[in-house]
Amino acid sequence: RWGDGPDVRTPSGLASDRVAALALTAVAREAARAARSSDGAVEVIGTGLIAATVRRLTSEGQARRRGATRPYCIVDTTGDPAEVLAATQRLADLGVLVLAGESRRRRVGIDLYPDVHRRGLRVIGIAPPLRDAAELVDAADPSLEPPVAIAPDAPLPPGLWYRMAS
Repeated sequence: RWGDGPDVRTPSGLASDRVAALALTAVAREAARAARSSDGAVEVIGTGLIAATVRRLTSEGQARRRGATRPYCIVDTTGDPAEVLAATQRLADLGVLVLAGESRRRRVGIDLYPDVHRRGLRVIGIAPPLRDAAELVDAADPSLEPPVAIAPDAPLPPGLWYRMAS
């Protein structure tokens, strides 16, 4: 289950932790695709599985445009309103803000005209995969295995993005 969304069926023979890892990786892949659409360096906010995977896929830390002091793309994986607001203020004009973190219904106080519109920022939201878990397995990319070691019967590290129904 993602946030308040509907339950997603886990295919028989596939561990719930594996499905959760595939779903997190799918979100990271979409966030990285959106980040690569920007023309410049990518900064990733967060420490979890999604953030680590986005960093691997975007080569975070690549050289910024000559003379640029602000990032051209920020990917937020925290969903924290304070982080999102700070990201809009750090972004270069015409930059891209990718929202890939669960907000847990917390509101962000962004003044759209001065903070986004006047500066020409693009805000891209990454929706969690709401499809059947079997589709996640079919779309899985083996090169994007989680960058953390997970024992066969051990749960994923704590995260806000997934919740398994019993």
